[in-house]
Amino acid sequence: MKLDPFAFQHNNTVLCGVICLPEDGRPVTGMVQTFGHGKTDVYESKSNDRFFHTLTDHGIACCAWDRAGCGLSEGTYNHNLSPKDSGLEAAAATQEFSKRTGLPLSRIGFI
Repeated sequence: MKLDPFAFQHNNTVLCGVICLPEDGRPVTGMVQTFGHGKTDVYESKSNDRFFHTLTDHGIACCAWDRAGCGLSEGTYNHNLSPKDSGLEAAAATQEFSKRTGLPLSRIGFI
């Protein structure tokens, strides 16, 4: 699995995360991990390593990012982020993920 740091902007805040790619760097499809409430630290937690390894071993690129004010992301953490804002944040991440991996949006799912 190859790790590729990425960043995108949402609500004038730079959010940072990681894209996990198959070893050959050519994913057949992609998966965006979305989070519920709670702080995140995708670099330090390592909680998804095994899951992401399994997906990338099957040609699936993955991405996850830190909420504002968490990990390497700018801004202030907001525990009361609305579902609408959370969805808009995921949409911005998905656009950057698609651009970085070359995957069309029709080949990207969510978990």
